[in-house]
Amino acid sequence: LAVGYFIDDYSYSAGLFLATVALLVFGWLMPKKGPFGTAKYAEILGFREFVRTAEIDRLKVLVDENPHYFEETIAYAIVFGLGERWAEKFKDLITEPPEWYDGRNPHHSFSTVLFADNMMSSMHRMNRDLNYQAPSQSSWSGGGGSSFGGGFSSGGGFGGGGGSSW
Repeated sequence: LAVGYFIDDYSYSAGLFLATVALLVFGWLMPKKGPFGTAKYAEILGFREFVRTAEIDRLKVLVDENPHYFEETIAYAIVFGLGERWAEKFKDLITEPPEWYDGRNPHHSFSTVLFADNMMSSMHRMNRDLNYQAPSQSSWSGGGGSSFGGGFSSGGGFGGGGGSSW
């Protein structure tokens, strides 16, 4: 009925068509990112390149300035797919675990490589668990009945009750 209304009344159809065309044209002309988003994206790409190519001497200076530098940046390196490489670069620079870290064996020295590997394993498990989909049920049961005889009683509903199943 509504479609017939728009087809019969050409002024509404023409207006709807022009509005659609205008939205498509302006959507195509609008910048995909604003200045803030473009700057942040460039910053992220620059940091990814730094993680990929950083030299040990530069990292030593950064760790001397901020002893928590590795623990503050390892998650980014993991997201970039460079976690193992990043941890390997710090293996001789960082010998103490973060204050909040409770390793499995306190008698062994801290390893950035094992730390990163544990983080990546934890992130993988969390991703797997958060994206878990329970197996679908292949059958549904429902139904019920009622009787009227001096009162009212009813049974059934979803997932149980008597009656039929399919």
